[in-house]
Amino acid sequence: MARDLSISLIGDEMLRRMLEHVQPSVVAEIERAVETVARDAEAAWPVGRRSPSGRDRRPHSRDLFRTDVRVVFVGGGVVVEGSVSNGADYARYIRPKGLGGKSAVVEYIRKPMKRERDRILAKLAEIARKGLADNG
Repeated sequence: MARDLSISLIGDEMLRRMLEHVQPSVVAEIERAVETVARDAEAAWPVGRRSPSGRDRRPHSRDLFRTDVRVVFVGGGVVVEGSVSNGADYARYIRPKGLGGKSAVVEYIRKPMKRERDRILAKLAEIARKGLADNG
């Protein structure tokens, strides 16, 4: 299960005031990022062969993506966490030839989630810089 888009915002009063203004947009941004990663992963997910009988006994891992966005209050701060996971027990073992034997979970979930996390953190840093410049 990949939980790579977790942003902790814990800090002093200035950060709390900024968070009151920014939090709804942060949650919306994380929701958009999580949905984008899940949609792209599902579209690119490798599709294996069907069973010899022509019937599938269980759902295909491509159909088992889940997303979650939570806002949790921890130690006087707020954690906004978004995650994309695949419910198939064997998902982490899928290593298609098209990826050169690399893990589909890493290439289609973890790496894109890390890129989204970095993009959102850069946006938050810019908002904080602007807030400090306006107050300074």
